[in-house]
Amino acid sequence: YSGVSFKPQAAGYYFTLGLGTEDGSGGVAESDISYGLRVNHDQRLYIVESGTIKVYGGYKADDELVVYLNSEGSVEYLQNGISQWNSTVAVIYPMYVNLYTYTTGARATDIQYVSASTVSKIYPSNASVLWKCAYK
Repeated sequence: YSGVSFKPQAAGYYFTLGLGTEDGSGGVAESDISYGLRVNHDQRLYIVESGTIKVYGGYKADDELVVYLNSEGSVEYLQNGISQWNSTVAVIYPMYVNLYTYTTGARATDIQYVSASTVSKIYPSNASVLWKCAYK
């Protein structure tokens, strides 16, 4: 499996980061992000799947958030190493890391490619994420 991890910073800003099929050449809207986590300005965390928003819970600055393709071939969301949601939306390839920012100054640190060794999952040979950041 593979995916992306990041740590949101200060409250008061919001953005969505995750995986999508857009390569960024024409810009990225939030609805282009197939599987993402929206970090909201009020420290609420939302799961966003192709424009559908699901309320999830809260976050703190420096929480580790992960969106990745798991060993079952579906997308899973982690917060601080704990699985929070498994998507039921079918995966479409290729996948790219996508970022959509709403506010100037929105920040995330430690944005990283994650693989099987990062979160102790089995890597299926047919799943991959192209590491190309697309943003708007």
